[in-house]
Amino acid sequence: MKMMAYAQTGAASDAYLDKLRALGIAVEAPADDSDSDGFVEYVMGHRNWITIQNRWADEHILEDSPAAISGLHLGQYYRTDRHLAHEEPIVVVVGDTVDDFCFYYSLSRLHDGVFWLPVAWLNSAYKRSAQNRRRQAAGEPLASMTEEQRLVRSIASHLWTQIGPGREAERIELRSMSLSQAQLRSRKTQIAALSIFGVDQRSAAVECKEIVATSTACTCSVIEENNYATYRGAVFIDGVGVSPIDTPKPKNFSKIHVPGHYWMTSLEVEGYMPPSLPYLGTETIKLQGFGQVRVANDGLAYLCPGSAYFGGDVDVVTVRPRLTLLDDLTIMSRYFGDSAIKVKYSDKGNYVLDTVRRFGGLNKQASSSAPAQHAVS
Repeated sequence: MKMMAYAQTGAASDAYLDKLRALGIAVEAPADDSDSDGFVEYVMGHRNWITIQNRWADEHILEDSPAAISGLHLGQYYRTDRHLAHEEPIVVVVGDTVDDFCFYYSLSRLHDGVFWLPVAWLNSAYKRSAQNRRRQAAGEPLASMTEEQRLVRSIASHLWTQIGPGREAERIELRSMSLSQAQLRSRKTQIAALSIFGVDQRSAAVECKEIVATSTACTCSVIEENNYATYRGAVFIDGVGVSPIDTPKPKNFSKIHVPGHYWMTSLEVEGYMPPSLPYLGTETIKLQGFGQVRVANDGLAYLCPGSAYFGGDVDVVTVRPRLTLLDDLTIMSRYFGDSAIKVKYSDKGNYVLDTVRRFGGLNKQASSSAPAQHAVS
């Protein structure tokens, strides 16, 4: 149960707590550490859209947790062309192994709406629930449930409330690193039986997915608040930057502790997006000295403030690279260079290149060649 809680709140070691106290941050433990299942129920639900009303909702635990502190002034964003909220499923990872937990933890960092149910807890809760149904039918008192059994029943019930028309998701996907598809289907029946709402037509919205079908195409990006898509002007002559890039710095912190505060800068150059190839990073982003650079799927990226620290504040040590915009021929030559293939323009290619240059670029040529648009009333 601690693993479930720590996956959402983060864990604080003694050394970490000492650092917080040194910064003048008060460290307090909850006044009452009982009701563990209620606490885990709350933190898991809060992270995954579900509004759970229990006594922990008034404790402001999540706002002051280690995970919240590490994400201070950071926001999670999804790409609108890949993330459609009404089509995103709720994912439940079922299994007892370390692989199952690590799979759950990794997915929960990349996307919302991810839960974990250990098989041992699920079996135990299902057996106790079936036993209580028999007791109730016989008019006997119900047997009490353990914390783990109550937590599993609560999660199962909340899952069923989140699917269906007009709700957060249209379907639930069960996945596992350790269970077969047949075993997953039996767990689907158990989860449905544990719901306090009973088994109804919504059970058809639960799918058992192969682990290889897991997609990370839609993942959230963590970006500093109000420091995204900031415009920077730059001048290039024959594809080479005239001056260094004015690297943006974090702006939501009263003091940036260097070293110890690192961030990734991602640049998008209008009209220029080279392929994401490892060797193009160092040729496109020119740093003075050493550093980590790459051409990512969404832009040119480099690690800040720098790879070495010799004193000074953040303005002194922040890297300011120069950019070189490689042309198509250079990129293709680098790509086929290891295969001993030489790339050059054909005669027809040279004619096309000269024509495009005379029109002032491919964008201008495309706009001038577009058919005229006429309004029709």
